[in-house]
Amino acid sequence: MTVAAAAPKTTCYTSSMEVSTYLADPCVPEDTDPLRYWEQNKVSMPTLTKLAMKYLVVPATSASVEWVFSVAGRNFRPYRCQLSYKTFQSLVFIKYNKNLKL
Repeated sequence: MTVAAAAPKTTCYTSSMEVSTYLADPCVPEDTDPLRYWEQNKVSMPTLTKLAMKYLVVPATSASVEWVFSVAGRNFRPYRCQLSYKTFQSLVFIKYNKNLKL
């Protein structure tokens, strides 16, 4: 018996297979806990599970939204009222994301 034969077989899922599996699943009731759903489906959809866990665990707080409004308020003053919407949006985006690690 070789080492490869003794190793457990794992199923390799591609991202497109995972999306197809997810879309083929029947809709779950609205009161279903999404974290529990993804925990139950982590074997058949490992990549989608990682994405779901990353984005579903965002803390429910308004602090970041209030901070964005505060930044926007400082940028949108009477002496800067000639800013176009696009420029204003870009300034707020840059200010809010300046410390983002890429």
